[in-house]
Amino acid sequence: MSLQPNPATDEATVLSSFGIDEVEMYDMGGASVLRQQASGLEARLDVKALPRGSYIVRIHTPMGVTARKLILQ
Repeated sequence: MSLQPNPATDEATVLSSFGIDEVEMYDMGGASVLRQQASGLEARLDVKALPRGSYIVRIHTPMGVTARKLILQ
């Protein structure tokens, strides 16, 4: 599972060998800022409208949920 580029500016890509069902992003205060359904091994996230800073990305796959930190510059 990877999240790239990190740090990101306009777009981030989630890659998983298990397939991706859904991706959620939360700010550091715990507020949901993005929720996107996905299918396949890759999900592209349009993050250009989000404020710069640190976020938690939760990636839902058939194998479970994984969280990664994403920095927006």
